[in-house]
Amino acid sequence: MPRYLLAVLAALALVGCAGLSGGPTPTETETAETPMPSIAEPTSAPDTTALIDTYRTRFGAADSGTIVRNTTVRAGERAIEADSVVRFDRGGEQAIEITEERILDDPTRRVTYTAGSETYRRSGTGADATYTADVRPVRPTNWSSMADTTGLIAAPDWEPAGTGTVRGVAVRQYTASSFANASRFGADEFENLTLSSARLSVDRDGLIRELRVTFGGRLSVGPREVTLRVVVADLGGTTVSPPDWLSTAQERTR
Repeated sequence: MPRYLLAVLAALALVGCAGLSGGPTPTETETAETPMPSIAEPTSAPDTTALIDTYRTRFGAADSGTIVRNTTVRAGERAIEADSVVRFDRGGEQAIEITEERILDDPTRRVTYTAGSETYRRSGTGADATYTADVRPVRPTNWSSMADTTGLIAAPDWEPAGTGTVRGVAVRQYTASSFANASRFGADEFENLTLSSARLSVDRDGLIRELRVTFGGRLSVGPREVTLRVVVADLGGTTVSPPDWLSTAQERTR
């Protein structure tokens, strides 16, 4: 299972779910839908191996891009949420990630900024903010992407489901309500792994633009349901600027 999801599940296990509440509040909202350009409807299940290869190639070659990720882990009526937006600019050797987590009704906001060989992180906001400098910089090529969700792309039993748009980009859509091969994802961590729903959106060039999946099962700490959404946007069109707190971070971490 992806390390990202394991980290969220581990956090939920540590807090024991006491007092958790609320629904997902995405870090970044969808833009208004534009009129859908013409795109042929899918007529068969997707070649997931080809989709994963295309994603890795296109994402790896992009000078810049934006990744939006929203994760909710539920235990009964209670939930922990972790949302992030990553913007990267490989040409300028810059990347910034904005992350929000809500545990025990106590939101935590972290912003990590990388430029060249330096990475700085701000935790919290206002007068309570703290700053750290990473001795091993985070490279833009290593930032969160669809790459660690390949199991959730390959495992579902996808069926064609018409067309739509993701942030104004015309896409072919596929849906699933069961796993074709659950062993491709999470079988070592979950008992009774089941897929509740899934949707995969692919543009005319074969690039995955959005993945939405809800799955569940039993961990050692009890039953859990996970909803994951990943959106790819603005490949080649994302700009990254230094945050206004950068000079403060540099000063306080000398």
